[in-house]
Amino acid sequence: MLEKAAPFDAGGVIHCFFRRSKRCRSRTGAGFYISIPGTVTYKKNDTLRTILSSVPEHRILLETDAPFLAPEPLRGKNNEPAFIVHTARKVAEIRKVSVEEISRVTTANAIRLFRLP
Repeated sequence: MLEKAAPFDAGGVIHCFFRRSKRCRSRTGAGFYISIPGTVTYKKNDTLRTILSSVPEHRILLETDAPFLAPEPLRGKNNEPAFIVHTARKVAEIRKVSVEEISRVTTANAIRLFRLP
């Protein structure tokens, strides 16, 4: 349904993304952002890490998904926004950039998507 209705000028967020790379490309092409959850830090989540490598920089967001899906090393605890630093570190590692760069990029993306001042 999303592909049939695309593109979405207002954009949107694919929350807690974990599907296939092909779907990811079609969603970003339709104007959506891909929100990366704390599960990217889980040892067995190679699928999400592979997909993350192919998401265009201008379409990445980080999510807290509080109170669920806390990142490693806090897995099993109630998630909270302060834990996003672990997700940011893993995303930076995967994309081979600094945490500061991931923070800059994802903040700019959120500002653009949500039309923040």
